[in-house]
Formats: sequence, structure tokens, C-alpha cells
Amino acid sequence: MPNVIGERAKVTAFVIRRCVDRGPLADLSANPDGTLHHPGQVAEICARKDVADLVAAGAPLGPEQAAARLGVRRADLRPLD
Repeated sequence: MPNVIGERAKVTAFVIRRCVDRGPLADLSANPDGTLHHPGQVAEICARKDVADLVAAGAPLGPEQAAARLGVRRADLRPLD
């Protein structure tokens, strides 16, 4: 369900920009100062359960975050004896 005036936003402008950059949402505007999106596409983005993962995918990560995303345990290197 899209955002409703007077309620907490379900999808922010940041999420919309990330979705345009990542591909699942098309920018229909040629105006560099604004965007125009198909309402049906926006509704689909708002309804996705994995929208947080979609936005986070491709974001630069630190070593601990990268290890957690990859599902590996980070080990510090130590010299061989």
C-alpha cells in the first residue's frame, strides 16, 4: 500500500531513488530536477516484503557487515608459526 497522508511513510524518497538506480522502478521523467513514476510500479514496490533487502543490496559495506551478509565468520590474520 502506498504512503498515506498523516501516517508514517512506508516508502521514502530515498527508497524510490534506490529502486530507480537498481532497476525495478522506471523514471518516466526527462526533468533532471524531478521524477515521475508509474503508480502501479510504486504500488508494487510498496507491497514488496523484501524492499529493505532490495535497497540494501549493492550498498558499500564494512568488513563486519560484509561478513554477516555473506554468512561467513571473519577471522583476523595472524602470522604462521
